[in-house]
Amino acid sequence: MPETGRILVTTIVGMSLVPAGLATATLRNAHELTEQVVTTVAEVAARTPASDGGSPVVISTTPAVARLAWRDLPSGRWLLVEEDDLTLPVEQNEAFRRLNEAAVCARDG
Repeated sequence: MPETGRILVTTIVGMSLVPAGLATATLRNAHELTEQVVTTVAEVAARTPASDGGSPVVISTTPAVARLAWRDLPSGRWLLVEEDDLTLPVEQNEAFRRLNEAAVCARDG
């Protein structure tokens, strides 16, 4: 009976380590992907001048990007939009209307 108990405990411990290892790998992968997104946004924002002389307005469909980019874009301006807004023509786009109302960008025409 003691041998069976050791086998059972070893099996249970081994089976609990597999999900823990997968969770750790998944979390690390998510952090790496998030860092890539934030770095890319910061690089694009750094080379994109705003028409009013301030920081460019970054349009995002994910609020987490703005929260995670505070070190890379400390004076960044963010506009959270719905994904559906990005598929509309400029005239019907709620995000661009909000930008124009806030007078942070100018549109030719």
